[in-house]
Amino acid sequence: MKKLLILAAAAAVVVSGVFVAVGTASHDDIDATTVAQLNQPAPKIQKAAFAFPAPTPRTYTIDASCSGYEGQIRQGAAAWNGLTEGGGTPVSCQPGQFDCGGVQAVGCNYNRGQQIILATGVVGDFALLAAHEFGHDWYDHTGEGCMSLASVQELMRTTICSFTGGGNGVTADKGIRVD
Repeated sequence: MKKLLILAAAAAVVVSGVFVAVGTASHDDIDATTVAQLNQPAPKIQKAAFAFPAPTPRTYTIDASCSGYEGQIRQGAAAWNGLTEGGGTPVSCQPGQFDCGGVQAVGCNYNRGQQIILATGVVGDFALLAAHEFGHDWYDHTGEGCMSLASVQELMRTTICSFTGGGNGVTADKGIRVD
């Protein structure tokens, strides 16, 4: 009976195919969030009731390529006290993962705020991805594990555990970087 339950659980995991962004990719001041496939469901992410202090004030502008995602990007920016819309870092979007400093990524912050690119249609919590990439204006990755809005250290972790799957042929066998 125990073997039957284990086999049933394994089959459920294989069918679910949960995707998770992983990586400590940092190359020439380019920080990327990359993708890997895990065999466990993603935990629910709780939002913080406050904004984290930004070490220095910054501004950003949402590009037309992010049409329909503006609210989620603003929600991600709201995680940082001192980050405001209007001028500054251009934020653009593109469907599926993309190259960021030589790795396939779902988010990328070039040179600490020179440009941010976010992948649409891949992550389940787009605002969390945006908050993480905005955080690279000031911070590097803090360690492995699922990111959340519980603290700056947790937000800047290497893994986003909420994925919709798919997007630009995202599969575990296409050379996707896992750190």
